[in-house]
Amino acid sequence: MFKKNNPKETAATQPESMSGGSQTPLDKIRGKILERVPALKRYNTAINTSIILSGTCLALSLSNMMLISEVNERLITQIVTPPNFVEEISMRGNQVSESYQTAWSVFVAEKIGNISASRMELTTQIIRKMIPEQAWDIVNKEMKQQLNRLQIRKIEEKFGATDVSFDPKTKIVWVTGEKETTSIRTGKTSSELWTFEVKIVAENGFPKIVHLQQYAGSPNTRTRSKEIQRDGENMNPEQAPKGDIVVN
Repeated sequence: MFKKNNPKETAATQPESMSGGSQTPLDKIRGKILERVPALKRYNTAINTSIILSGTCLALSLSNMMLISEVNERLITQIVTPPNFVEEISMRGNQVSESYQTAWSVFVAEKIGNISASRMELTTQIIRKMIPEQAWDIVNKEMKQQLNRLQIRKIEEKFGATDVSFDPKTKIVWVTGEKETTSIRTGKTSSELWTFEVKIVAENGFPKIVHLQQYAGSPNTRTRSKEIQRDGENMNPEQAPKGDIVVN
């Protein structure tokens, strides 16, 4: 006679894969340990959370790097108000505002227009930083000649700006003012109208002089603008007239 199988015995003799699903013995053991020891369960959860956070941080870091790279490639407009300027100046790459050019032109005119033996070294240091390297010898020579003329004639000169004009076509600035000449021997003074013709550009935000000329009287800005447009905004330094320290 055939013995009827007991359902309980049959279940007990079935393979583990049929009765326990896809879990392995190791998974069961780990699960039981985690259920009995809450600290281990929290630790396991913390490990999983840290992995997720690490991935999130990596994604944010990559996003920040891409954002920084994009910002670096853009031209940023900077607006500042230096203490010795009376209005805001703005820069966008090497493009600068009219106020930037006029303010620096006045600064240059008053520095060069007030050269003296006692101020020569400081003036030279300041102006040299604003002159392109290839043109410095020409500018330095002109400044020394100006100082020698004062010493030979035993006079002192002072310049004070009274008017500023700007030509948007050529970007030339005319700084006009009074130049006062004083005799060291007699103390006699005389004055005349004097003009500095300047063009300032920016190089990495720092001002650079690319055109500089000074002469007596007030400028005919319309005529000079046409002449500069005809001859080129920046003439060859070797072809510049006497007293002109125009640079490329």
